[in-house]
Amino acid sequence: MVFDHHRRAPFSNLYTEISAGEGNRLWQGGGDESDGPMSGAWETFWNVTAAHPVGIAPWAIQGNFIGVTSGEKTQTPTEGNWL
Repeated sequence: MVFDHHRRAPFSNLYTEISAGEGNRLWQGGGDESDGPMSGAWETFWNVTAAHPVGIAPWAIQGNFIGVTSGEKTQTPTEGNWL
């Protein structure tokens, strides 16, 4: 399972109740770097589970990660990603 947005900045999507299997490719993506960031702001990943901790997407911009198998502690900064 991989959340590959192919760039072009999709934003404000909700992904919920997803089993990502092993979770070893979850945040990999494709597309040409000249097409912009992997994803736009405000992507929400809710209850995304995996066999192994997956953390949060390294390309996330103001993303929300709720109930994601992460192994990381809760973070709610005024800027950046929420976990």
